[in-house]
Amino acid sequence: MNKAIKKISIWSLFFLIVLALSCVMVEKKIPSKLSPTLSEEVKREKDPLQYAYQNYVFASISITNGNYKQAEIYLKEALKNDEDSPYLLMKLSQVLVENGKMEDALHFARKTVDLAPDDLKAREFLAEIYSQLKKFDLAISQY
Repeated sequence: MNKAIKKISIWSLFFLIVLALSCVMVEKKIPSKLSPTLSEEVKREKDPLQYAYQNYVFASISITNGNYKQAEIYLKEALKNDEDSPYLLMKLSQVLVENGKMEDALHFARKTVDLAPDDLKAREFLAEIYSQLKKFDLAISQY
């Protein structure tokens, strides 16, 4: 549905792999590989931003595998530790669209634009959501 989600550049994938490999030591401490978020023990050992972006990496892997429900869980966990990140908010909004949660996606897209009003991609995505919700006047106002 959204080209931004479906197309991950080679560099982005390379970055995710490198970042994931840097988390290998963390994996040994995770009690269950099926756990949707990192354990509290690992969280206490890391600074909040590192924990947030580890969850972002797991979300990106889930997106690559087409598991948007799992990606949503990881991104929400990441936002608990970096709640004002326009990038994380935008990514969650995109995932929520894929999961059919348009009103939730709208909330996070608005918050993204509030935090980064000059981000044209965020405004375009917000306009796309407004259009899908048939709020055309609001969509036009984003351009």
